[in-house]
Amino acid sequence: MENPRPSYQTITKPQAILHAQWALSAWAAWLCLFGIYQSYRDLEKFEALMATQFQGLISISATTMMQISVACYALIALSLVLVILKIGQGKNWARLSILVNLIFQALWTMMPSDQGLLGFLPSVPDLGLQTYALYLLYTADGRTWFNHKARLAQAPLPDSF
Repeated sequence: MENPRPSYQTITKPQAILHAQWALSAWAAWLCLFGIYQSYRDLEKFEALMATQFQGLISISATTMMQISVACYALIALSLVLVILKIGQGKNWARLSILVNLIFQALWTMMPSDQGLLGFLPSVPDLGLQTYALYLLYTADGRTWFNHKARLAQAPLPDSF
């Protein structure tokens, strides 16, 4: 007897989901690489802060702090890769986590900055790529993909006899 429940491999992923995954991959790369760049750019400021404000309180060097920062960005990159892969598998929690992240990040970006308008420029690609990906994930093709995957996961398996 033929199995009426199609497997995940036989369902074609819509182009919107593929484009969203690419946009989120670009966002993850931007987030991590720009974060590492900012960390190295501000190394001298951090060393001065450690020497004046935190003298004797923190016993690690600025270089060690940079290595910790790079390791944290590597963990962020790995977690984002997992979320992006789960989006490709149709996991709704992954799509929702990107939406929640965008909301919190947009609220954080709207807070006043001492750098003026230039302080908001690094957020443009960051928020732009996430917004584009979420648009693709929550409009017709994306919504259909996630709803279809959820129905497949909940459908009962037929008897094999």
